[in-house]
Amino acid sequence: MGCNGYDIIDLGVMVPADKILDTADKENVDIIGLSGLITPSLDEMVHVAHEMKRRNMKQPLLIGGHYIENAYSCKDCSAI
Repeated sequence: MGCNGYDIIDLGVMVPADKILDTADKENVDIIGLSGLITPSLDEMVHVAHEMKRRNMKQPLLIGGHYIENAYSCKDCSAI
C-alpha cells in the first residue's frame, strides 16, 4: 500500500488493542487495518472492534489475512 501513496504505520505483530487504538487516535488515521495468519487472530480483531466501539471511534476497520473469509468474519463480528 505504501507503494501506492498511502502512509502506513506498521506496529508489528502481537500488538495490544490499546496500543493500536492509542496510536490511531494520536496519529488521526483514516482507517485501521488488521491482519491475521492464524484463526485465533480473529478473536483479537473482534476485541479491537469492541474497543473501537467502546471508545466511539468512527474509523473503518479493515480486517484480512489468510484465515479471514467474508462469511467467517461477518458471522463472528456481527455483534459489533
